[in-house]
Amino acid sequence: MNKKKHLICKFDLIIDYFTIVTVVLFSLTDVFAQPYYYYTVKQDTALTRIHDIHRIDLSTRNDELFIKDAGRLSGVFWNSSQTRLYVIQRFATIDIYNLEDTREVYRIKNDAKSVANIHDAHRINKLLIDYGTADDESYEYTVIYNRTTYESLDTIDFRNLFLSYDENIIYRNSGSKEGVFFSAFNLNKNTFLYENQKIINLKSDRIYFGLDYSNKGRALFLKADSAQFNQQYMFICHPDSGLFLNPTPVPSEMFSAHLSANNDFIILQKIDWMSNPQIHTGEIHIYNAITGVKISILSFPPSGEVLIFDNFPNMFYYFNRVDHRFTSIDLTTLEN
Repeated sequence: MNKKKHLICKFDLIIDYFTIVTVVLFSLTDVFAQPYYYYTVKQDTALTRIHDIHRIDLSTRNDELFIKDAGRLSGVFWNSSQTRLYVIQRFATIDIYNLEDTREVYRIKNDAKSVANIHDAHRINKLLIDYGTADDESYEYTVIYNRTTYESLDTIDFRNLFLSYDENIIYRNSGSKEGVFFSAFNLNKNTFLYENQKIINLKSDRIYFGLDYSNKGRALFLKADSAQFNQQYMFICHPDSGLFLNPTPVPSEMFSAHLSANNDFIILQKIDWMSNPQIHTGEIHIYNAITGVKISILSFPPSGEVLIFDNFPNMFYYFNRVDHRFTSIDLTTLEN
């Protein structure tokens, strides 16, 4: 989290032989030659529940063992510049690997039952971790750590948070039939700049809405009429500048949402909510994030993930969990 940049992140629990877990967090700016996809593999023995960590080089398609005997894992996170890997052990213990030197490992422990989101605020040398309940990683509280020493600095209740571009301010949002409200908290001064300020009016008293994605101070929302989700809109807000774009109609089917690394594009991924477990259908809609105009509709095999990396700001990768195949898309070519 964020999704961490900052994405509201969620990772899947490891079940069966192996489960690939994808959460891309957005913050750092170091440049690497290629992006990697990290996933966990349960060791093939009935006598252990230990997992290894593998990675796939998305530029060469090379799949390699990265960390052997990593532990009894619940999932993995990485930041989009891939300088750190967050390995989630049982009971919300987190091993933090320096990906430039994996001998450098730090461990964070907490009394919570799970990890819901991670926000890597490197500009202000802080790490924000959203902890959750044992059953479904639902939010309980956020702990702020020193990103160098991993000392616990503060505990806050900031559900649905995302960070400003300079990472000095936490934004919290909430909503009701009255509208969408924001609060802004200065991390350096440890004080609110404002609380529960109404930003956008909602006309229906049956509206659900949620923060789907955030990146560099911008947040992307989807909202829908709760009757049959037959009226759906998206809108982008940029509290740093006070900019809140008008809601744009989108197809009535339910989607998960992403912003491109440069904030120029919106990527909506259709989900089959009636399946169990819910899967991505492979249908992806691309919009211009400034104008709200739909640019393209893309089709891929189902059960894939959208991956976004800071080092490749115009690109997104569609990675298929089933066969480990992927496709890279240059978003700028879709506008021509």
